[in-house]
Amino acid sequence: MKVAAGTSTAPNGKRAVEEAVGTMRRQLGEPPDFVFFYASSNYRDDDLPAQVHSLTGGAPLVGGTSFRGVATHTGVCTQDNRGLGVLGLSDPAGSFGTGIACQNDAPREAAQRALRSALSQAERPGEVPALIWMSSAPGQEEALIEAVGEIVGPEVPIVGGSTADNDVIGEWRQFANARTDRDSVALATLFPEREPTFAFHYGYAPTEHKGRVTRAAGRIVYEIDGEPAAEVYDRWTGGTLRSVIDSGGGNALSRTTLHPLGRSGEAAGERAGKGGPLAEEGLNSTKGSEAKHLRDARGEIVYLLSHPSWVYPDKGLGLFTTVSVGDELVLMTGSTGRLVQRAGQVAATARTLAKWDDDPPAGAITVYCAGCMLTVGDRIDAAMEGVRESLDGAPFLTTFTFGEQGRHTGLGNVHANLMISTVCFPR
Repeated sequence: MKVAAGTSTAPNGKRAVEEAVGTMRRQLGEPPDFVFFYASSNYRDDDLPAQVHSLTGGAPLVGGTSFRGVATHTGVCTQDNRGLGVLGLSDPAGSFGTGIACQNDAPREAAQRALRSALSQAERPGEVPALIWMSSAPGQEEALIEAVGEIVGPEVPIVGGSTADNDVIGEWRQFANARTDRDSVALATLFPEREPTFAFHYGYAPTEHKGRVTRAAGRIVYEIDGEPAAEVYDRWTGGTLRSVIDSGGGNALSRTTLHPLGRSGEAAGERAGKGGPLAEEGLNSTKGSEAKHLRDARGEIVYLLSHPSWVYPDKGLGLFTTVSVGDELVLMTGSTGRLVQRAGQVAATARTLAKWDDDPPAGAITVYCAGCMLTVGDRIDAAMEGVRESLDGAPFLTTFTFGEQGRHTGLGNVHANLMISTVCFPR
């Protein structure tokens, strides 16, 4: 396999696509067999995926909008919160396909239509791909993952990220082949000649603060241990939400990125499905009747992270993931330093899992949470440099997302927040 990337921050979208695809094709030296395409939402021309599709010879394409730009091995690509990038894979012996379907309040049906379309384009209907890439509108990711699993089973990793806009106002879009949609799920089925490897993790640690969800609906936690959820979170974090609560509620995203809520593997696993491949080598489920949590190789509990996003007038706490009554929530803590370092560590893990020679990968696609990007600020350049070093300079494309999908040991495929993932493609 050969992999190449190209980027542009040109103000005109069509010109930006020409620049990015031109760079990618010159470096690849041949037409791609599959393309990832991500662009900031302020490129408003819905014809851009069609242009990329045409310039790459009709290669299957998947992607969507990315928060304020993208990044590659050459650095972060954003100017005036604008940037786009393509990653092309040349793998003549492989098979690739993409599909897209509008959710229209029926996410499960949409996911299965998109999956069947992708398998059809890959000319592999009824077969099981090595990996499924998911790019969806935020909001129904858990249902989408579950629906895909009903068709391909629990053994196929689903990796990707929820599309983003620059201002959290719903301007995100999803791309597949020549099509653009706004409330859809785009899926790609990858059957490369050699199997890719991947890692999916976070840069946070648990604190001593924890409680049980006693009232919730969908993505809103109303009560923790019988108390208003926003009040509990505010107490745990030493007043982080006080002014928002006192003003009657509102957006809390910028206040909560370094303090997400973690759900332990036990509670989440019952919904996400159990078994399947490992997200990271060494992650495993403790055996025996005394087991209560999934633990990693160091004996540390594995958590699924939820990013508190909104305080409601009744002091309910909105999240970017679904929660249920009975879930144990643990306050997690992080730092900008850890979020910067973790990107390279996750890439290194994905590379380490490869059963190839010691050669670097041909290339990679990475996902980095938009909330983490916003929190680390100018240090995002250092985070992406860590990825480049871990991959020995191999070309990669990073998208900045409003939710992340991947696989955790024993949990199967899951949706979480404030996560980082890397998929490495072998030479």
